[in-house]
Parts: sequence; C-alpha cells; structure tokens
Amino acid sequence: AAAAGARRADAVRGNALLCGAREAREAAARRRRRVGEMRSAVANAFGARSGVMLEPGFEATYALAVLGDLHLDPRAMQEHETAREQIVAIWEALDEECAGSIERHVVSVGDLGAYGIAGTTASFELAREYLERFGCGYSVITGNHDLEGLDEFESDRANLLAWGETFRAGNRMAHDELPVFRRTLGNTLDGVELLGLSTTRFRDAAGSSHAVFVDDEQLAWFERQLEAIERAGKRALVFTHAPPMGCGLRVLQSVHIKNKCAWLNHSENARRRRVFLQLVERFGCIKGWFSGHFHLSHDYQDSVSLVHDSCSFVQCGVIGSDSSRDARRQTRFVVGSRTGFRVFFCQPPRRRCAATRRERRLQRRKLARVAAAGASARQRRPSTMVLRVRAAQGGRLLPRASQRRRKPQL
Repeated sequence: AAAAGARRADAVRGNALLCGAREAREAAARRRRRVGEMRSAVANAFGARSGVMLEPGFEATYALAVLGDLHLDPRAMQEHETAREQIVAIWEALDEECAGSIERHVVSVGDLGAYGIAGTTASFELAREYLERFGCGYSVITGNHDLEGLDEFESDRANLLAWGETFRAGNRMAHDELPVFRRTLGNTLDGVELLGLSTTRFRDAAGSSHAVFVDDEQLAWFERQLEAIERAGKRALVFTHAPPMGCGLRVLQSVHIKNKCAWLNHSENARRRRVFLQLVERFGCIKGWFSGHFHLSHDYQDSVSLVHDSCSFVQCGVIGSDSSRDARRQTRFVVGSRTGFRVFFCQPPRRRCAATRRERRLQRRKLARVAAAGASARQRRPSTMVLRVRAAQGGRLLPRASQRRRKPQL
C-alpha cells in the first residue's frame, strides 16, 4: 500500500511537472505566434523583411515618419503612394501593439518637386496634397531645390514666400516671417519638441547655389527655442535639409564636397559653419538631428552618428527610385516615449527589386571584365612608359637609357 501510494504521488508530481512544462511550451508558442504576427503585420506595413519590435516596458506615445528628399513627379506617384500606405499601416500596427492610439506626425526635410518642376508653385501644391493624405499633422522645411523656381519667381524672397503661403496652414510656422517650425509631440510637460530650419538662398548664394544656407535670423530663433526647451527639461529633435559640418555622416566627395554644398552653410565663413555643432555641445536637450540631401540609403555604418555623447545625427533616404544614388529606397521612422526614442527604417521588399538586383549584377560583371582586361593589358605592357624604335637594332622596341626604371636606393 505504501509503495502504491508513493507511485501515485510520483505520478501526480510527474503529471504536474508535465502539465507545467506543457503550459510553458504553449505560452512560449503563443508568444512566438504573437511575435510572428506582429512581425508580419509590421513587415507588410513596411514592405520589409523585419519590422518594428519594441522592447518590453517601452510605452510609445508618438510615431514620427521622417521623409527624405521627395522629388515628387505628378506622372510617377506610385512609389510614393505605396510608401504612404505602408507608413499608415505601420501606425495602425503600432496602435495595436501599444493597446491604444499613439500620436502621429510627418516631417519632410525638403526638396519637394522632381527635377524640372522643383521650386514651382505646382510642386508645392503637389507636395501639400500628398502630405495631407497621411491624415495627420505634418511639418515641412525647404531644401536647396525648393528655391529653384527660376522661371516663375524673380528672387529667392518671392520663391520662399510662395512656399510659405502654400504650407502655412499645415506647417504651423512659429513666426510669419521665418521658414521654421516648432511642434510638440506627446505630453506638453514631458513630450519632445520638433524644430525645423530651412535654407533661404539659391539665386543670391555666395558660393554654390545648392548650398543649404540657414540665415542669422533663423539661428537666433533656434537658440531662443533651445534655451526655453533646456529650461523646461525637455528633449528636442532637429530637422534640416543638410547636416551640419562635423556630424560624421557619410557624404559624397565627388558631388557635394567638391561643390561646397555638403553641409549647412558650407560656402560661408567658419563661424557660420561651426555654430551648429557648438549649439549641440551647449544644449544637451538636442537628442536627434535628421537630414537628407545626399540621397543615400541607411545601409552604411555612418548613416547614423553620435556626437558629444548626447546627439544622434541621422541620414534620411529617399522613396523614389529615380532619386536614389545607390538603388535603395528607404524612409526613417521614429517611435518615441516619455524617456527616449527608437529610430527604425522601412523599405520596399527585396522581391520588388529583382530587376534592380539583376541590373546591378550585370553591372558588376561588366566592371569585373573591364578590370580584368585592364590588368591583362598592364601585364603585357613593358615596364617603361616611353619606348622608341631604333633602326640600328632591327626595329626592336627599346627604352631610352635615361628613362629606364632604376631600383630604389635603400
């Protein structure tokens, strides 16, 4: 009887252990299914292979889409419309993940119109209609191409006023005379402040017309806003078309640095170039700085940098395939809470880029053949560059005695 009772007790304990293990496995499976469903929802929303996964305890209060250089073309809007649908879908997926509605906002860092119509009233109206279809608040700053309406406007001032009139209602400018914006996301006490600065010169540029120039009036306004945000103990995210000098982001040597239009106020004196990093060092409330201008993707290690251990500089890619310089189409996505923010990016699925991958593969093969041909030609070529024919030597190719390669003296 005692042995039977012990066996029954062991069986009960074993069943309990089995039940506990089974419940743990089922809970883990439910968690995996939930994670998979969330990843699928976000991946479908982004059109990417992986999605936004917020760590436990991160209570998101806002989600911000940062659009790089749009260069909208009314004849080819499909890629931008698809991107807009994906961004709206990810907002909805985050609402479900966070069990509540989070605040949505869109920021465009300028260069609104496609090449050929950039800087015109038509390009501004097209961009406004596109941003309004997101169904939430939006903020806009100018890029270098937004003042390129040379046939329509006689001066930068007239071009800038037309831009400001188009986006006055949605942009909520902080000052009627300045192309800037300030917007609060989240709680007014502990939310994040969005600050935007625009370029104001194209025709009147001292150097390159495509240099992004922030004037002294905007800088004075910017400094006042930072002082107020610092006193309130809040955080700030800054948006400019080009990044400031010294931020550490990848740039194009042969395009932007060569033409002195890579960074903010690149063509100006040292004081105007360095003031932005000085403000970052002075005001610890600046936690993020977002910019476009280079049309580069987010796949590079230096597409994000950290300066002064406090401010993250972030490069924003493009949506349109005609605008991309490296055949990648990506958009930044910022999810924030009361304590910080996370930066993600969305991109089209790989399967939609099969033609692009095939073209790049063929291009790589072509370059490899050219390099191989060049290497073969170099191997066949004599060691000296200058050759001449000596009739006395029977027409053989011999180098000049004075130009023969000499061994280096060690």
